[in-house]
Amino acid sequence: MNEVIDDNDIARHIRYKHKIVSASWSSEQNLWTIEAVTTATGEAKTFSANFLWMCQGYYRRSEGYTPEWKGMDRFKGRIVHPQTWPDDIDLKDKK
Repeated sequence: MNEVIDDNDIARHIRYKHKIVSASWSSEQNLWTIEAVTTATGEAKTFSANFLWMCQGYYRRSEGYTPEWKGMDRFKGRIVHPQTWPDDIDLKDKK
């Protein structure tokens, strides 16, 4: 990831360790206005941007997030998270 950031000179546009409080789109200005706070100090900050790319990251690397859905408890098949994709899974003739 750092190589891509360096090669494209985008580090100056990235804001790490911020929590977004609100993001509002202006069709007139074609810009986002972002209200945020720094996670270290709680300091309020305002940014504007052409686009948002929110990277929350992993909450727990060892366990990928699996959302629950209606009927999940009745599903008879194997549920596999792509983060822990098993080498032994056989998908032949599966749809």
